[in-house]
Amino acid sequence: MQTLGDQLRRLTAAVQGEVIADPAGTAGLSDRELLARATAHDPALLKPFDHYSVRTSREASYVSVLVCTPDGKNGLLEDTNCTVPLDKELWRESPAPACQPTVRLAEVCK
Repeated sequence: MQTLGDQLRRLTAAVQGEVIADPAGTAGLSDRELLARATAHDPALLKPFDHYSVRTSREASYVSVLVCTPDGKNGLLEDTNCTVPLDKELWRESPAPACQPTVRLAEVCK
């Protein structure tokens, strides 16, 4: 999970960059569409997450990316681009949290 967390931080930076570059154009995109658009310049950014469910959350120009179990039931990792370290290692929590964003972007990304 540590390696996946490092890769998630790079993916989150790409998603954040896309949202900042084109806020209006990314506003209505699905998670899958936003991730594809954000990684079009480097599709390898998504490769480590092939076997996971990946979701995004947006608030204003801030984003978080959430990695969940393959079945999409439980959260594993969550990251925002407005903090340096990985924000949440959900896989360490017991009971396992649902695959829903937990980071409050308005509070974390001031």
